[in-house]
This record gives sequence, structure tokens and C-alpha cells, in this order.
Amino acid sequence: MIFRLLFIFFLFFACKEKVNSLKNVEKIEHPQKQNKRVNITFDKEINGYTVNIIWSPFREMRNIIIGPAVLQFHHPTNNKSFEIITDYFSIDSKLINVEKDKYDILTSVQPDKIEIDYTKFKLLPDNTLGQQEMPFFFFDIDFDGNLELIITEYGREENFITKYKVFKLIESDLAGPKNQITNIDPYNKIYKDTKIDSKAKRIINN
Repeated sequence: MIFRLLFIFFLFFACKEKVNSLKNVEKIEHPQKQNKRVNITFDKEINGYTVNIIWSPFREMRNIIIGPAVLQFHHPTNNKSFEIITDYFSIDSKLINVEKDKYDILTSVQPDKIEIDYTKFKLLPDNTLGQQEMPFFFFDIDFDGNLELIITEYGREENFITKYKVFKLIESDLAGPKNQITNIDPYNKIYKDTKIDSKAKRIINN
């Protein structure tokens, strides 16, 4: 009788240990999901557009946070909307708090909503684009009298060089494939040291 009671007692604690062990494995295999999505808005309409950005920060590079994003543009006056996707959306690290793993990959970001004070684009005194802090801007880069949308893609090129991606707009909407200039030379080679000669209507790359 005593032996039987000891046997039951042993089985009870053995099962309890197994359950606790399984719970620990579950915690390891299913870690708590961290927030890595940020909604970004701006303090004003920009060139007539309200802009909302859904961003997934991925890594930090030279005090800049980079990650894929969907940029949503809506022109309320003309009732036109479109989206642009980029893998190199970036903002200054001062605007957000991040946590990293041992490989410097971001594991958590706060806050999950940011409003940015938008600064209008200006060419530098030497007529180059320079390193723009704003994630996008509008500028007449093809000299037709209309503003193009230009996306800042920080660190896209080798040696962390920023490239600017150009999108032609027609009647407040993205131009169709026949009129789009994104992949046409010289608009597919716009960098921070690209010089814009508006008088001669030339784009000069060093």
C-alpha cells in the first residue's frame, strides 16, 4: 500500500514537471510579438496632398532608421489617390525610440504614431539636391512646368549612397506607364550630388 502511494506521488510530480517544461518550450517557441509598425502623418497638406505612411522600421544606419513603407497620397480637391511602395523609407532616429537584437536588427519601436513637421524642398546653393531629411518632396525635375514626386531612398546604393526615385504626376495622379519617367535616363540616376541646371534645363551627374 505504501509502495502504491509512493508510486502515485511520483507520477503526479513527474507529470507536473512535464507540463511546466512544455510551458517553457511554448514560451521560447512563441515569443511575445513586438510592435514594429508605425503610422506617419504630416502637420500640413503637401502640394495639395494629405499623406499617410505605413512603415515597418528594420534597421538603423548612421542615426537614420530605415525600413519598407507604403506611402499613401490623397488629393482631396481633385479626389485622386495613389500609393507608392519603397524598401528604403527613412526618418531621423531622434523621432523614434527603438530596441535592437544582438545583430542590430530592430525588435521594437515606439511610438506607433508620428506626426512630422514637413519642410519644403529647396536646391542647395550649388544647385545639387543634397541629403534631404524629408522622406519625399516635389520638384520640377524634367523642366515641364509641373512638379514631380521624388522619394528619398536613404542608403539604397553601394556605400550607403542615397538615391532619389522620381515619379511623374498628371492631374494629381501617377502618370501611366507610357508617360512615367522613373526608369528613364537621366531620371533613374538622381543622387544627392546631382546638379540641376534649371536655366539650361540640364541634369548633371558627377
